[in-house]
Amino acid sequence: MTITAPTYVLRLACAAFLLTSTSAAADRIEVDTAQGSSQPKSACVGPRARSCDLRTYQVMVEAFVDGDPAHDYGDGYGTSHHRGDLRGIIQSLDFIAGLGMNALWLTPVFDSDAGAPQERLGGTGTDLKLDATGYFTRDYFRVDPRFGTLADLRELVTEAHARGLYVLLDGVFGHHKGGLVPSPEGRLPVDSTDPADYDGNPAGYPGRVVDYDAPETLAFFEEVARFWIREVGVDGWRLDQAYQVPLPAWRVLRDAVREEAAKRPGNPGYLVAEVFDAADRIQDDAFGPANDPALDSAFDFPVRYATVGVLAGEESGFSRRPPSVIDEPWAFGAHSGTYREAALPNLMLGNHDLVRFGDLLQRASIANPEDALYWARHRLAFLLQGAYSGPITRYYGEELGDELPGYASQVTFDCANRGLCDDHVARTSGKVPGVTVTAADLLPEARELLDFHRAVMAARQALPALSHGSRAHLYSDSRVYADLKRYAGQEVIFAMNVTDQDHTLVLDGSLFEARLPDAWDVLENRPVPATGGALAVDLPPQSGRYLLLADEAPASLQINPGLNDAWFEPATAGQGVFINVFPDRRQLFLAWFTFDAELSDASARLGAPGQRWFTAFGPYQANLAELDLQMTAGGIFDAGAPVPGTEPVGRVRLEVRDCTRIVMSYEHDDPPLSGTLPLQRIVPDNVALCETLDSIGQ
Repeated sequence: MTITAPTYVLRLACAAFLLTSTSAAADRIEVDTAQGSSQPKSACVGPRARSCDLRTYQVMVEAFVDGDPAHDYGDGYGTSHHRGDLRGIIQSLDFIAGLGMNALWLTPVFDSDAGAPQERLGGTGTDLKLDATGYFTRDYFRVDPRFGTLADLRELVTEAHARGLYVLLDGVFGHHKGGLVPSPEGRLPVDSTDPADYDGNPAGYPGRVVDYDAPETLAFFEEVARFWIREVGVDGWRLDQAYQVPLPAWRVLRDAVREEAAKRPGNPGYLVAEVFDAADRIQDDAFGPANDPALDSAFDFPVRYATVGVLAGEESGFSRRPPSVIDEPWAFGAHSGTYREAALPNLMLGNHDLVRFGDLLQRASIANPEDALYWARHRLAFLLQGAYSGPITRYYGEELGDELPGYASQVTFDCANRGLCDDHVARTSGKVPGVTVTAADLLPEARELLDFHRAVMAARQALPALSHGSRAHLYSDSRVYADLKRYAGQEVIFAMNVTDQDHTLVLDGSLFEARLPDAWDVLENRPVPATGGALAVDLPPQSGRYLLLADEAPASLQINPGLNDAWFEPATAGQGVFINVFPDRRQLFLAWFTFDAELSDASARLGAPGQRWFTAFGPYQANLAELDLQMTAGGIFDAGAPVPGTEPVGRVRLEVRDCTRIVMSYEHDDPPLSGTLPLQRIVPDNVALCETLDSIGQ
């Protein structure tokens, strides 16, 4: 029997998520007007919307899993074993996909030649341990032999794709180690001689900063960006220290990545920038102006710092911010104020440069692993991330509440030699159940947190309002926080309580777009009745909830071959969809036959009005498939043999509600057309098969 995500979480919510209340009666908070900022229009629309539900798992390659003793560093930067390799990641792919993630980000895998020091402009380098991280590359076109081979990387990408995982490489396009190996086409970048590019200290900077005023530099890194998509099939890049690359260069590199990715159906060509700064700098150094945009995505450091400031603590030790700070102009408020409308910020809790969430809880003297609060705060952080509109990133080990035993305070004296700098703390050895540890090796609380993480990701997949929706801030103060997420007619409430007291949010029906139905608690799998024109949301201590405004639970059917059939939308003439599911590859093929009758503008670009068909092929997870659309050349059935297109013309999303219902949403790039079609079977031949396969979890 398939265990649905909501039922799965019910046991967790009852067993582990709630802390004991210290009050006899819940404090009631009446809310009849939305409070604070809002995102009136989600950025998750248009041709780049495919990236909004990226759920990325970041792996620090040298610190993760030792899969091949023939490949290791043996020395490195941080507190791990330094023996991680590509083979270890391949061995861990089932675990990563089983977390509900759909993308994998690898820290740099390129050859850094650890035997030589970093070159400084006008100085002498000695930071050999930095090489194990890959962030000072010597050969951008060679896999670091301490991590494995080119064949290993190709296998990793192939196996990841088979499990529905995109693969992102780490692109260090602003600096390098020095002594670079020329590209296959004989190119080399030019080094900058401007002291400002080296933070005013060229002799002390561990490496060389490149000069993008020189055409050779841009040509070199464009070759890098294309090479790994073409040769290995990676799906995009995380961009290190993106502020080092000027926006005109980012536009060229962006277009190169998109062009190369378009040659591989299903490849999103995703780029996400690291600009470790405030929202205005992220806007200026990554997104660019609305009339001349650069990159689509950048890490949301402001919201990250608001989140840890409320639930844990900042690296400085500052903590105990009220939940209302999350909605301030410098945090969530930047989404509707500072960032351009089409920007797609990416929210993480931590990464290889930041102290782990568990260690921040200890640094701020909030909780230790032996405390229930330690695990409750992790769950609240996962819930907030799960309700974030746009892509999210999970740093390896967070799903288990990982921390560095014995480390809590900030170490400043000789931290590098003591292995206790903040970024050292983040680079602990990977713990992968079934690969490096057994279930018995984990604390019971860690196992429960792992299950909770999976359930939150399942809810995020089942409720597109969480990942794609516009956000209206309902209420926050020093105790609670609540947002309303809306997308395609779906409304979901996210609410959390960060205190040790019971609180109840009473939400007036006027806050919602439609008649107020009973809500459905997705995490506890139970209805929450609306009474008197209002919805009372009970929030026990240190807890959070996802409430779907609907009279029944969201569907959670697993895509299976019993869906193979012809489908249509009865109210829309001229529509037909054929579906084929390939469970051994966890991929789905779709053929969509449609008819455009009176689209004069569209006809100029799509061809003469009439019948045409689109196809899509790619991975699925649970009950969702998000795929690139391709169109046959000409598209007219009776005008010669159709020729499949080679580049995506849009995006299609299939959400399977049950064995008889599928919701198909589509976006066509040019002309910009979008819509939603509720599909039903033309013939019910495979319904029984679908229900049987779902019942046994196929």
